[in-house]
Amino acid sequence: RKGDQFPAQVPVKDGVFIDGGVWRYHPTKDRFEVVAHGFSNPWGFDFDDHGQIFMTACVIPHLWYVIPGGFYHRQGGKHITPYVYDDIKTITDHPHKSAHGGARIYLADEFPKEYRNRIVMSNIHEHAVLTDILEPKGSGFVGHHGDETMLANDNAWVGFSVETGPDGAVYVLDWHDSDICGTAIHNKDTGRIWRLAPKGLPGKFGFDLAAKSDIQLVGLLTDRNDWYSRRARVLLQHRADAGKLNPAVPAKLWDLYKESKTPAHQLRALWALHVTKNLPVARLMPLLDHPEPYIRGWAIQLLGEDKSYDPAALKKLASMAEKDTSPIVRLYLASALQRMPLDQRWAVAQNLVGHAEDANDHNIPKMIWYGVEPLAASDAPSALKLAARSKIPLVASYIARRAIAAKQFDAVAAALVENTDPALRITLMEAMRDGLKTLARNEVVPPKNWGAAVAALTATNDQNLSNLLTQIGQIFGDSDAMATQLATLKDRAAPVERRREVLAGFARDSVAAALPVVLSMLDEAPMRRDAIRALAAFDDPQIERKLIDGYATFSTAEKAEAVITLSARRNTALALVAQLKKNTIPKTDVSAFDARQLYRVIGPSFVEFWGPITQLASDKQAEMAKYKAM
Repeated sequence: RKGDQFPAQVPVKDGVFIDGGVWRYHPTKDRFEVVAHGFSNPWGFDFDDHGQIFMTACVIPHLWYVIPGGFYHRQGGKHITPYVYDDIKTITDHPHKSAHGGARIYLADEFPKEYRNRIVMSNIHEHAVLTDILEPKGSGFVGHHGDETMLANDNAWVGFSVETGPDGAVYVLDWHDSDICGTAIHNKDTGRIWRLAPKGLPGKFGFDLAAKSDIQLVGLLTDRNDWYSRRARVLLQHRADAGKLNPAVPAKLWDLYKESKTPAHQLRALWALHVTKNLPVARLMPLLDHPEPYIRGWAIQLLGEDKSYDPAALKKLASMAEKDTSPIVRLYLASALQRMPLDQRWAVAQNLVGHAEDANDHNIPKMIWYGVEPLAASDAPSALKLAARSKIPLVASYIARRAIAAKQFDAVAAALVENTDPALRITLMEAMRDGLKTLARNEVVPPKNWGAAVAALTATNDQNLSNLLTQIGQIFGDSDAMATQLATLKDRAAPVERRREVLAGFARDSVAAALPVVLSMLDEAPMRRDAIRALAAFDDPQIERKLIDGYATFSTAEKAEAVITLSARRNTALALVAQLKKNTIPKTDVSAFDARQLYRVIGPSFVEFWGPITQLASDKQAEMAKYKAM
């Protein structure tokens, strides 16, 4: 309550972990849920006319379509699970200047008609109010630039929250401070609220929605200004929860649903029925056959609100996953997977992965993956059968990769024997290779059936499969595969990209036999920078001599790479400092990052030569983490 001191410790009951993202709290069921993970400073959030979630953010790209259960691009750090593999990216097709605050989908009619359904946001660094146009695309949207609705022409203007009012005007909260990032408060009393409205639009005062009857509130649900609809729905929910709702309301809401001319108005009636607890399963099930995709989608979502689907609903959802022609509905189904017990996900998932037309959709492949990921860990053989059925390569790949992470090597090897489709085999083998790379060396042991897999794959005489076998064999420590890889690395006529792949593998495992070849590559211009980088993985006195002797002939980028490599180990770092003291390598070639690395490796004696080492500011560290994660 206002004036109460914030508690130093808050007892946790049924805690839910969240490290960045969107959450919701159910006001009558007393339930906290994470809606989606990721993002960066999500300071603007709203729903469109069909209940789709949009968000604005800072630092990372500014506009997002938020799907329940999604994992999204983070500013920095790692996802709460290492098995996301790839997160959902922004929907915007254009950049804005840095930070954004506030978001409202304009769902009123006082502005010119082209503004309806646009998202309105403040741009903190541009000191402006902007709009973006939300265009449906596939299962989701793409955000195009609308306009700079208002430019403040004031460097202290800090728009941070946006709201549509009962009059149809847009209201913007302005912190109004010269420190726009909020690290200090220079002008504590200068905050203000701006009203953006067509000339002559009057304000609305002196009305009280809470004084209206239940039937009058039902009438407000289809008001042309959604401000009234949202507040009417909350009041109806509050009265229903208190047991004070007029018994005539459910019938009135069903009449409204039947008489409404648009899906948006039908949804407003259905949402009101739901929050007043008048939308049981028996009334939701027929909506799964509604001609409008968003009605079908919301029926799917509401059926699963309590993470429990009855058998008839599950059977229908599996059928829809196979036959529904709308990517919007298939996205709802993919999202619903995470609300089903694991053993109930298979039928829906196996039908969703059969849609080749969704392979390049912005959202569906990843949302299917987030739903089936636990299955790949708990039942790898069945999950790999799902991968074999999949016409969405990303899902097949991630299933195999997750099975490898669960050390189910034999299941993946068996799948390579059982499935003869060359494209699927390549997908599974690439995933196997990538998964094995993430494991510790003592965890990587060929399964007993690996020989059978090698024989089946070798018999195809497919060069792509042969290359992948060699790469995987090297990771397994196979001497023949190692020799083949080493021969490729030596072969200057081999494709550069192929040699870079081989080099990265040898560097990852610090294979001593490869060191002479890597050193020789310092004489090859196309491979020199890669070789310099790879040398950081080896510990040999030849490295410092070769890099220092050749330093003067290196390009600027190669010199920067050489400094990083020399800074990696104490012996090479001391050799680098010796050259810095002689000025055979200029101090100007050492970046602040390099200097901090040298200090960590050498210790205080480096400061005696270099001077004070300052720690990188926290915002710069966050920015570095962001770019490292890309």
